[in-house]
Amino acid sequence: MISLKKLLQISRPRFWIYGLGPFLLAIAHLVRVDAVYSIPIMVVFGIFFTLPANLLVYGVNDIFDQETDALNPKKDSYENRLQKNEIVPLFYVIIFLLAPFILIEILAGDLPSLLIFLSTLFLLVFYSAPPLRFKNIPLVDSMVNGLMSVAPFIFALVFVGQPLPLITIVAGGLWAMALHIFSAIPDIDTQAGLTTTATWLGEKKSLVFVSTLLVSSIALGAIFATPALLLIGLPYLIIFMLPLWKSHSLFSLYKKIPLVTFVSGTLLFFMILFL
Repeated sequence: MISLKKLLQISRPRFWIYGLGPFLLAIAHLVRVDAVYSIPIMVVFGIFFTLPANLLVYGVNDIFDQETDALNPKKDSYENRLQKNEIVPLFYVIIFLLAPFILIEILAGDLPSLLIFLSTLFLLVFYSAPPLRFKNIPLVDSMVNGLMSVAPFIFALVFVGQPLPLITIVAGGLWAMALHIFSAIPDIDTQAGLTTTATWLGEKKSLVFVSTLLVSSIALGAIFATPALLLIGLPYLIIFMLPLWKSHSLFSLYKKIPLVTFVSGTLLFFMILFL
């Protein structure tokens, strides 16, 4: 058996905003252009990007990261360590939660949206699962994470047959890549068995790289959308570059990212609706 409390811990509720946020931004865009298809269906898939999708990506991650998680101090306090006797129950819960959404997509969507949905599930699983295990391939790990983050945005627009704003998607992908690499920097010392972008570049080069990705994302958004995105991106840039100027706990900065993302995402949501 596995408790509901443990399932929630595995799904990392503080990180739900990374999948749900892009989906809600897509909804704001659809409202802006008067292209909302069906509010009940949108609510259903909004629910998918909370517990079900996050339990899938982080549950699979915890199943296949047992060795490195045993050395990771984050699992002792900030997160929770999966026990071996919880793996099989977790697997069944994940399947139980996914099945209804796959069925709804088959019945309510069309072929393009189904392909996007299944591709999203593919990325969520094989980001951590062998034989592909994208998280263990430098640069590919961050690019796949970027795709995972923009996938909910793409799915919502494809579901209702709206054209995709490619510049927006690229900017969002670069932003997600930056956050992903930054989040991996505090784990460099405990992930000697993994070859991630962060372990490959090292701490300082990773900080420079994530700052570059973020500046590129902000520039694209400011040029092709609204200059107000400069203000939304500024807090991230300060967090990313602060350790380059003076000694600072990367882990303490990392813990601030979800809150910054929630506030920034909320502002961006209303900007899309009204600006």
